[in-house]
Formats: sequence, structure tokens, C-alpha cells
Amino acid sequence: MPRVKAYSYIRMSSERQLKGDSLARQEEMRDAFVAAHDLDLDDTLRDLGVSAFDGSNRDRGALAAFLRKARAGEIEAGSYLIVESLDRLSRDHVLKALRVFQDILEAGIRIATVADGHVYSEETINRDFSQLIVSLAIMSRAHEESSIKSDRLLRAWRRKREDRTKKLTRRCPAWLTLSEDRTTFIVNRHRQEIAIQALEDLAAGIGRDKIARRLNQAGEKAWTHGREWHGGTVQKLTDNEALIGRYQPHRIEKRDGRTVRVPVGDPIEDYYPRIVSGELWQRARDASDARARSGPGNSGGRKGSCFSNILSGLAVCHHCGGRMVYRDRGPRSTVVLRCSSERNGVCGNGSRIRYPDLEREILRWAEAFEHLAPSTEVEKPFLETLAGIARDRAEIARKIEGLIDLAEAGQQVADRLAQRQAQLAELAERETQAKRELAALASRKTPDERRSLIAAARACVGRPDAERYAARAAANHALKSVIDEIRCRSDGRVIVRAGSFGSLVTLGPDGARWDVWRRIERIAA
Repeated sequence: MPRVKAYSYIRMSSERQLKGDSLARQEEMRDAFVAAHDLDLDDTLRDLGVSAFDGSNRDRGALAAFLRKARAGEIEAGSYLIVESLDRLSRDHVLKALRVFQDILEAGIRIATVADGHVYSEETINRDFSQLIVSLAIMSRAHEESSIKSDRLLRAWRRKREDRTKKLTRRCPAWLTLSEDRTTFIVNRHRQEIAIQALEDLAAGIGRDKIARRLNQAGEKAWTHGREWHGGTVQKLTDNEALIGRYQPHRIEKRDGRTVRVPVGDPIEDYYPRIVSGELWQRARDASDARARSGPGNSGGRKGSCFSNILSGLAVCHHCGGRMVYRDRGPRSTVVLRCSSERNGVCGNGSRIRYPDLEREILRWAEAFEHLAPSTEVEKPFLETLAGIARDRAEIARKIEGLIDLAEAGQQVADRLAQRQAQLAELAERETQAKRELAALASRKTPDERRSLIAAARACVGRPDAERYAARAAANHALKSVIDEIRCRSDGRVIVRAGSFGSLVTLGPDGARWDVWRRIERIAA
């Protein structure tokens, strides 16, 4: 007779717990329980560095995956979920913690808390209601303990904000450095000159892309973690109110399952040293606003109101690997794809691929090559991104828990806590985007399905924006299911690559010419 399955769930919030005896203690008690009941152990459920106070383990941790399987009936009834205590499952508000507890029991799974020797099941709770009272008391205490820690940190932050003798946080703009005594900021004069020149250029009507190109050509390294300057990083610099000394404190909140930064109080004037004049700042703002009003633009959101670039996420530069960006200069110009790194002055691929011609030929190609199987490689970047985000989040969460412990010991850690929480918020945004892209790829399209989606995209000209967006977005994902990338060469020709094979298209005034479908090495030269 097969043994009953037991799933061991181990959660720890901090790096300090991981280095201590918490893990060994949980494993020792679990192993003793498994041996005593002759269970078949699955020890893969681990959330290391994941918080149970904000529900992270319930929403996206290993526990979340277990809950999904339990609700879907994929965990056999009568199995055990082994935890040290109920606060390992949740430290959230009592009703939310109870929902997790109830979902597990209603799936026919027993919860064993090895620290106190309790075994909860739907049957035992229905028979002895006092078990539920005990579990609610434990959940309430766990939430109260975590809430007290959070309140202490908030009070410490408020006290620190009221104390003007020292700066609130070590985080500061890239042109400043905090002094050792934390009472003032030291200005990097070279970077100050760069910032002033960027604002002068902007005020003179020069676009941010051109400013970025000049900085790259001058050999000025990007101040952030990017390889080079581009229009976006220039915008972050020129729009930063810290240039005129202003600082807006924020706090981290969770809204609709997302972590967001929320302004706290009014901006603090003259918190930073002013490195540009108010007059220059205003001139740059006025010029920027004027360019925004006069530009053609597509105001429909991140990908426009009609998903203008149906090749989004596919087209890259053959020479540097950078993205080919969609450039629309208005009705009098031809829409083109251009290497983003060439635009920023660090790549020699100056080709301008006529976008309407390329889109037409790619869609024609995708309909013609019905035998192509979906490429499994297309999911790899998203899976790798999600794995990296999970590792980063675990590391940051462990550090946050350590900061909470330091705060309880009386140390000033609010600035470091705010920094870590901001990092978590950024990771959450990146994770949401990666999951959205991955979900779109999850359902592979057959040739017939792909043909119908692409045909719909070609037939939607003149339709309302909402219909066009939906049809073109679906076609974009259909293309991603078979195409790994579209590589744009400096000679104006384009390689469409799927796995080890590719096609070469030459766009000319007399139409497109395609070569035969063959191994990519033979046409990459």
C-alpha cells in the first residue's frame, strides 16, 4: 500500500534566520513527524526570504503554487502539509490568514504544526470547534507581532523626518554624495556641468535622443546601470526636481496586489544643494512641454492606441544586439525601424528599415511557412528574467527582515529600509510585465490558428482602434510563437530567425526577395 504524501513547507524571512538554526530546527522537527507517521516526504516547498506579513508567500511564493494545486484538486486528499507553526503560513490579517487555512483544509489536506504537535483537518475542526478558536488565536498573534514591528519602523521614520540635523537617507541623485557625518551633500562638479549642459540643450530645442547621442560620443559613461545614455535616461536627469534642491519623501504601500511608492507630505525645498538656476530649469521645462505638444505622437498608451509596431519584441540589430526602435516622424515621413544604440551613438548600423514594407512581408512569410513548429526558445528569456527577479526579491526580503531586527535594537535604518522597499517595488513591476508576456506565449498556436490571427491583423485596417489593437496584439504574440528574432543588418537586409533556421529578405523598390529556408549560419555572414 503506498504511503501517504507529506509536503513540507519551510518559510524564513531573513538572511539571519537562514544562517542561524531556524532551518535546521524546522527540518529536524519535520523529519521526526514524517518518521513517526511513516509518510512519503516532498521537501521542495520553500519560501526563503519571502514575507508572510504582506501575503507575498500566498500570492507568488512556493505556497502560492501549492494553493493553486490544492484548489485544482491536484493534491491528493488525505495528504499532509507540514509546517513548524501556523505563522509560517501567514502573518497577514486574520481573515486573509484564515482563508489560506480554510482553502487547504477544504481541499482534504491536513495541516500538521510540528512545533506544538497539532494536526488540523476539516473533519477534526467540524468535530471539535475549539481547534478553530486556537488556530484563530495563533493567526491573530502572528499578525499583531508583525504589525508592531511595522509600526515601530514607521514611527522611527517619522522621527527621522522631523530631525533636520541629518539627512533622511543615503540615497541621493547621481551628482551628489552624502558626507560622512550625514549632514550635507557633496556636489560632483563634472556631473553638475553635464546636467547644466543637458538642460541648456533641452531649452534650446534639442531633443533628448540627440542629447544622449552627444553624451555617448563624448565618452560620458551612463550614471545608471545601463550601457549607454538614451532618451529615457536623459529625461530622468532633466526632469529630476533634485536639480533645484527639491526632495519628495515616499513610503511603500501595497495596492491591488502591487507595491507602489506613495508621496508622503509636501516636497522639502532646498533639501539638496541646487546645481542649476530656477530660470534655466523653467526654460528647459517650457521647451520640453512645447515639443511634447507639437510632436505627432500616439497617445494610446505604452504600445499606442492601435499597437503600431506589430514586430515589437522581435526586431534587433544584427551587429550590436540592441533593439530596433519604431520611429514615426509624422504623416510626411516614412515609419522606420532604427537601431537604438546607433541612435545613441554607440553602434555603426545606420540602416533605416522601412517598417510598412517589413511588416507586410513578415506577415506574408508567417502565413506561407505553415510547417513551422512553435519555438520553445521564445519563452527562455522570460523564464530567466522571472528566476532572476525571484532571487533578487529573496535577497532583498532577507535584508529587510534584518533591518527590522536592527530597528528593534534601536539602530537608525529607515533610509536603508526605504531603499530596499523601492527595489522591491521595481522588481514587482518587472515581474508583472514578464509574467504578462509569458502568459501570452503560454498558449502555442497551430498553423491554422496563426494564419487566422495574422489574417485578422491584415484585415483590420480602418477598424476602430480597440479592434485594431486586439487584432494586432494577437498577431504579435502569434509571431512570437514561431519567430525567435528578426535581425536587421546594416545593408538593409533582414534575417528572420526561428531556431537554427532562417530566411533572408531584401526589401527593394520592386518588392521583397526571399532566399530559401536554411540554416542560420549560412546567411548570417
